[in-house]
Amino acid sequence: MLPELGDLKMASVMPEDIRQWIKRLHETLGAKPPTIVKCKLIVDAILSTAVNDQATFFHPGKGIKTPPVATRLQGSSQRRTTNASTPRCPRTSCGCWWRPTSSRGCAGGN
Repeated sequence: MLPELGDLKMASVMPEDIRQWIKRLHETLGAKPPTIVKCKLIVDAILSTAVNDQATFFHPGKGIKTPPVATRLQGSSQRRTTNASTPRCPRTSCGCWWRPTSSRGCAGGN
């Protein structure tokens, strides 16, 4: 987080500052997506506290995307890039990413 955001006053942090920080972590410093997600979670917690304490009046990190994290499909060596919020299929033998289209649970397929 330092030196990008460390010298800024809480009320002066803008969404563009967060975007530039994420870009620098990824492209210049070579941080992997899981590390960037963890760092952004910490910054988001700090900014949420600042909003709750009325040190600032908006959350500049809200809605800013991080690079997608590659996850391993359950029971397969195939890799798929997805957001961490994508639910897995409730059928353990299926291995698909769950799309609730029917009462049976999955849309089928890998």
